[in-house]
Amino acid sequence: MKDSTHQFFFADWQDPVAPGRLVAGTDEAGRGPLAGPVVAGAVLFPPDLDPAILAGITDSKLLTEAEREQGFELIITQALSYAIAEVSAQRIDQINIRRASLLAMKEAVARLDPQPGFVLVDGRDYPDIPIPGEAVIQGDRLHTVIGAASILAKVSRDRTMTDLHRRYPQYGFDQHKGYPTRFHKTAVALFGACPEHRRTFAGVKEHLRPSVQSPSLRAALEEFGTIQSLPQLEAFHCDLPKRGLRELEVDYLVQRLQGLRKTLRQAERARQPATVDRGAYWEGAVTTFLQAKGYHLLERNFRGPHGEIDIIT
Repeated sequence: MKDSTHQFFFADWQDPVAPGRLVAGTDEAGRGPLAGPVVAGAVLFPPDLDPAILAGITDSKLLTEAEREQGFELIITQALSYAIAEVSAQRIDQINIRRASLLAMKEAVARLDPQPGFVLVDGRDYPDIPIPGEAVIQGDRLHTVIGAASILAKVSRDRTMTDLHRRYPQYGFDQHKGYPTRFHKTAVALFGACPEHRRTFAGVKEHLRPSVQSPSLRAALEEFGTIQSLPQLEAFHCDLPKRGLRELEVDYLVQRLQGLRKTLRQAERARQPATVDRGAYWEGAVTTFLQAKGYHLLERNFRGPHGEIDIIT
């Protein structure tokens, strides 16, 4: 995880005004997407927790996916209490995204046990929480306890959207997590809204009914589902102009191919060890062979003024 650049005068879950009073942080993730719930995290840390343990915890948007996952596990291990709450897309449409975000944070804080004596909230608005507290603009970057809550919310929501991808793979929720990317908007225009889309949001409400899909697209999608290698993918891509597809359908398939290409390349790299790994493998094999022949290994990877000698016997 990245080191926090903000220096605290005290750990922000250790209340300097009222020593011993528990201070919670809460934040939400998912205000901007076209689909899925808005999710809030809330967290309490033990008052005597060493701040150095959470040195890398900050705004989830400043961290990579791997760093967020690592931070999530650290937070739930060190927390005195933590909670996650979500408000569905259907509820968002009923009460609007601002109220849904505040409601999610309120419910997350209510699930903490024990209850805090003070709450730090990210943003301009303070939820309807019967506990004193403060809303802090960019609080997830200024207060570790809010940054921790933002990580809980972001990781939990990303996992939810990955699960939704298995139910609605045509939208690519695993790639964009419901945010209004070009691919996502193209998919909505082509297939219409699914039950997890926010129907009052621009980019969705215009496409509540799917456009008419051509037989050519249905055939292309069936073939797309059989692609298991990069050569197959590139052949499919080159063949797109010959399929009699509409411009919107071609645009959708091209963007979906980009995601699949990335996945296949990652899988190919995982199957092929890096050059340094292959070198170490063959050095080990040669060493074993020479030792079996009676040679004695004197040195490996010896560096001298004129270069390196891998094996000296």
